[in-house]
Amino acid sequence: MRALRATGDATRPLAFATVPIPEPHGAATLVRVHAISLNAGEVRRAPARAPGDPLGWDFAGTVARGPRTGERVVGLMPDQGAWAEYVAAPDGYIAALPDDISFEDASTLPVAGLTALRALRHGAPLAGKHALISPGTGGAGLFAIQLAARDGARVTASARRSDAEAQLRAAGAHAVVIGEPSALRDHAPFDVVLESLGGAALATALTSLAPDGIVVHFGQSASGETTFANNAFYLTGGARLYGFVLFHEAEKHPVSGDLGFLAGLVARNELATNIETTIAFDDFLAAFERKTGAGRQGKIVVRVP
Repeated sequence: MRALRATGDATRPLAFATVPIPEPHGAATLVRVHAISLNAGEVRRAPARAPGDPLGWDFAGTVARGPRTGERVVGLMPDQGAWAEYVAAPDGYIAALPDDISFEDASTLPVAGLTALRALRHGAPLAGKHALISPGTGGAGLFAIQLAARDGARVTASARRSDAEAQLRAAGAHAVVIGEPSALRDHAPFDVVLESLGGAALATALTSLAPDGIVVHFGQSASGETTFANNAFYLTGGARLYGFVLFHEAEKHPVSGDLGFLAGLVARNELATNIETTIAFDDFLAAFERKTGAGRQGKIVVRVP
């Protein structure tokens, strides 16, 4: 089969390779992949992977072998390897797909959808609460806005560029803050914050909480260091910071049920996947380059024939 593998060369971090179709062992299922979606984390880390390492987390396809042959599924590869024509996926990381959802839409759900869903649960119940999604753009942010609004939260979303505002409001944001993180203070306090920028944005979130509020920090795309006024944090009373890593969460609680739940929402037109671009597998390297560019506001999907 064809698969993408790391090259170990930071200037050309991945390339197509011909490799054996994987053999599923234990509680695993062989899946013929039909669609893949790209995530910032896997793209950002690809140049640091060792030569020959498998790549990619998100996939959707059909079961290729066994009693479930032909069943449509969506899944997550915890050790990567989804950027391929076949995957041997752990059973706890795949879910059946309704007929009313395309492989392309389904492929956007594993990392971004599960991150949004499970991160928001740390602030549950959300009804009547003020939620901040920082930033609201990107796969996880757009899912989080929709899911928080669906659960009755009043949602504020941040973005770096003004051209994102219409998309964020369409997703369900009641307020959109453009520009510097300090502007978020005008909308505080927040009961729950999903934050993936780090730096000044995380500092603002930590010092803008309501009593018993929580910041769920799941990335650091802007900065790896944060300095904040600690008295503004602890004197709030009950303020919390939670470090969220999806794969740590998935080890504690299998993701199959949550993947099925998200797929059901999409099938019923209750959750938009916000696909920005769909690209053929042969053009995967172009999709990778596109994902590394600035200004991405939705998901990039690769269709595998």
